[in-house]
Amino acid sequence: MGKSYKQTSELNLEGRFLGFGIPGGTNLKYFRLATGEGERFIKLDMPKKQRAILETQLRPGDWVRAIGEKQLNLKTGLWKLKAYHILPALNSVSAEPAPIATPVSGCDHFRDCAIAETCASSPPPIPTLEAIVPEKKKATILICQKSDCRKKGGAAVCKALEEQLRQKGLEDNVTIKGTGCMSRCKAGPNVVVMPDKARYTKIQPEEIPELIANHF
Repeated sequence: MGKSYKQTSELNLEGRFLGFGIPGGTNLKYFRLATGEGERFIKLDMPKKQRAILETQLRPGDWVRAIGEKQLNLKTGLWKLKAYHILPALNSVSAEPAPIATPVSGCDHFRDCAIAETCASSPPPIPTLEAIVPEKKKATILICQKSDCRKKGGAAVCKALEEQLRQKGLEDNVTIKGTGCMSRCKAGPNVVVMPDKARYTKIQPEEIPELIANHF
């Protein structure tokens, strides 16, 4: 079974918001986060309207948590980070970047305190930053339906996919969609799992349980 060289896992990263954009540009689809391991550039995978709301709410120095997914290219060793949600995060004593000193009266944990113990007042409630929670994209399995792939067992693979999703109770969460030629006729049957973009070639029905277990 031909396999993608990309590995996807959950992103759950906390740090100090530095601003929007990427080096040398102002692409608001990305934001910069200072973490204990250094500065990270994270893509905002959410509708433009929700990104606009974040622009009005976030200020440099805010402590936030990015929830989404991270993808490792096993060939290059490079990571791609993608956030579906940006939530407030309480500061903690850890190897985080140095806090930005801001003279204030009273205590505002979310914006000005680097360590909660330094505040003389009683602990305040968790700050209320409007949660941006877009609906998660429904997973789709694309399978080539052209004659070459079907002759090599495409129909049997499609049937195995349907059966495995039914056994796992995933038929309402994952859609199987037939496609035109994927330009890899000699390596058929061809399957692509979305949104992971993981491509499988020469896949056989007996390999379907492993595929489903890896992605769902």
